[in-house]
Amino acid sequence: MNLHDASNWRVEGHRALGQIPPGWSQGRASFGGLIVQGALKALRTLEPDGRPLRSVLTNFVGPVREGPVEVELRLLRAGRSVTHTQATVVQEGTVRTVVIACFGSARPTRLALPSPPMPDVPGPDALAPLPFIKGVLPDFLQQFDVRVLDGIPFSKSPRPRVQWWMRPIAGTPIDETTLAGLSDLPPPPILPMADRPFPSSSLTWQMDVLEAPTAADEWWFYEGAASFSGDGYADLMASLWAQDGRLLARGRQLFTEFSGR
Repeated sequence: MNLHDASNWRVEGHRALGQIPPGWSQGRASFGGLIVQGALKALRTLEPDGRPLRSVLTNFVGPVREGPVEVELRLLRAGRSVTHTQATVVQEGTVRTVVIACFGSARPTRLALPSPPMPDVPGPDALAPLPFIKGVLPDFLQQFDVRVLDGIPFSKSPRPRVQWWMRPIAGTPIDETTLAGLSDLPPPPILPMADRPFPSSSLTWQMDVLEAPTAADEWWFYEGAASFSGDGYADLMASLWAQDGRLLARGRQLFTEFSGR
């Protein structure tokens, strides 16, 4: 089941019902990008004016595992320009993920600045596809075509950096919520510095949307880096560009280690 289909949850008013299918787990939890994308699709139904998605704030409260989920949907406020919404993902009676999404109309800009340019890097056609190795890579990576420029987890890299070209497999529909799945696909940029796997997870994740992807976009370039790591937490920042150089999204993530497990 591709990313689009796996995140298509049934909405009934202010409630959504989802099913996390097999093949989307990573460690003790399911792929966070899938959870957030499913929540965003459900929250879109609360925004009747077609305002573009502008920002997403996510707290990963607990692991979402394979199986059914229930989602409580709330319209926090619908103003003249911005709509604030909240999705609470519940599994087995406990809150697992909270997603707050803001949808906002375009406004006049007094102080316009161009977005940062995409790094001058080799294109995806110059790089070999990331081979899928069963038991080493998560099964859901088979739903994507990935070309790695920099940043293989647990490779003892001297740099806390990840640079990936990526796209969903052919035939996967693309919309604004696809940014959630794509932005969360690469590993946390701190992990390439490690020499072996260790228990860890994302604690919070913020994604600000500058521009929605289009069906004509074929590849997306992700660059992420760690700015700080200490006390078992790491501050991570990332950007996502379309292949033509349009900056689509910026993200920030708080990553945490699980000591003693």
